[in-house]
Amino acid sequence: MILIFQPQRLTTKHCSIHLNEGQQLDYGGFLKGYLAELIAKNIMKYSSNIIGVIVNLGGDIHTEGLDKNGNKFIFNIYNPIARE
Repeated sequence: MILIFQPQRLTTKHCSIHLNEGQQLDYGGFLKGYLAELIAKNIMKYSSNIIGVIVNLGGDIHTEGLDKNGNKFIFNIYNPIARE
């Protein structure tokens, strides 16, 4: 995982993040990730004939289940800067 910012301190015991001066969190980003997960889990829960699902909410992706061949989902992500 690549962090865009470096938090000064991440405390899991108290579920808190302490940011350096000038840093901010994008709560919309957290919400999209949470919603992608929630939607994927609900699709799998309420659709008995689906073996897997990919939910993409503007780049926030969550998968549940397996692909059409019964394997875990695999993604290749292109880096336009490194051209790979």
